[in-house]
Amino acid sequence: MPVEVSIVIPVYNGQSFLEETISSLWDQTYKEFEIICVDDSSTDNSYDLLKSLALKDSRLKVYQKENGGTAAKAIIYGLQFASGNYFMYSSQDDIFSSDLLEKNVGVAKTLNVDAVVPDMILYWDNKNSKRGIFGINGDRSRVITGREAVDLSLDWTIHGFVLWKMETVRSVGFYDFGMNSDEFTTRALYLGSKKVAFSDGKFYYRQNNTNAITKRWNANQLDCFDTSHRLETFLLNNGFNEDAIYKVHRIIFIDLIRLQLMYLRNKTRMSTPDQLMATRGIKSAYYANYPKIKSLHSASLKQFLVTKAVSLGYPSFLVYTYLHFWFRKIFK
Repeated sequence: MPVEVSIVIPVYNGQSFLEETISSLWDQTYKEFEIICVDDSSTDNSYDLLKSLALKDSRLKVYQKENGGTAAKAIIYGLQFASGNYFMYSSQDDIFSSDLLEKNVGVAKTLNVDAVVPDMILYWDNKNSKRGIFGINGDRSRVITGREAVDLSLDWTIHGFVLWKMETVRSVGFYDFGMNSDEFTTRALYLGSKKVAFSDGKFYYRQNNTNAITKRWNANQLDCFDTSHRLETFLLNNGFNEDAIYKVHRIIFIDLIRLQLMYLRNKTRMSTPDQLMATRGIKSAYYANYPKIKSLHSASLKQFLVTKAVSLGYPSFLVYTYLHFWFRKIFK
């Protein structure tokens, strides 16, 4: 059977959800695909589980590499084995609707576009959530340029779980300079695409995996600020306007709050040295980016109050995040 789509899945200690993810791909109405799983030297049973699953369907190809610490390294490793005309990425715990590949490939070929963005649904214990990103604010009919897509992705009006033409991926490459360098890669791939379209296939982005790397504190979480600085330079070098740069500054603002809240959620499980490293890292990032935070304005009263509280200074930032954390803890 010919391979039209190569799906690359980085794997590290993912045995809890792997089988469900793989099953959602085997259930696709579109059959011309391969799954390339790259195990990053898991310490659980992930690799053995993948090998046993591969015996059931030859479209699943399993590789293992020395631990590299980032999903990007595993994706780059897996791409050397990919033979499809299109590429998609999935985490080890996400789910594809049974018609996602059929709809994405159908749109790609019918409209002759370089990238197709499906619906992305945030889900927990079931897939009935109404929260997610659907086209451009609900409109899936538009075909946009890569530059428009970059701008829309900066505030996640559109997301990055995309069907890409493989030639675009080969041309642009996949960046690996930190834990979330894939967010930079998404914008580079959008810019490398001439036309971007949308489908109503469903990509379910799991939120209830407490062991996911995006849920647990580690020092590499601070890589997000380096990613934002690189993204700002990328936008400036490619002639994007001040509005796009402003969106990057708001990303930095949101990441500061996100990481402080992540630290508070994980604090009791962290050693004293790790707590000190986290607080120093966040404090350093706050002061390094303070001029960008200070310049932010807000459209709504709620945004204004949050922005004002965070931009008054580091002590005010701590007060806001501690209050937010305890309020959510008490009333969840």
